Amino acid sequence: MLVDEFIKFLESKENRNIILELNGIIKTTIEIKQIEIKEHDKYLTIQNKENKEQKITINMHQLMKINRLNENEFLLKFDQLQEIKIKLFSN
Repeated sequence: MLVDEFIKFLESKENRNIILELNGIIKTTIEIKQIEIKEHDKYLTIQNKENKEQKITINMHQLMKINRLNENEFLLKFDQLQEIKIKLFSN
């Protein structure tokens, strides 16, 4: 999947909730409700629409591969050291 397609998909799902599962050097799970997408020159920011401090910024130039796992799940691979699984869900 191309980066542009992935961003368009996320933008079409604004106001939904996501769970980000980071697996690699950094392992954690982050839940962001009411997502808002901000596209920058080199970065993509996924943030809470009401609480701008709850966010994650992804360096899109480091992204190596995007896999769609199913209708609402994606796997972003950066290298052998880090990947992010993104799960979209409704309230």
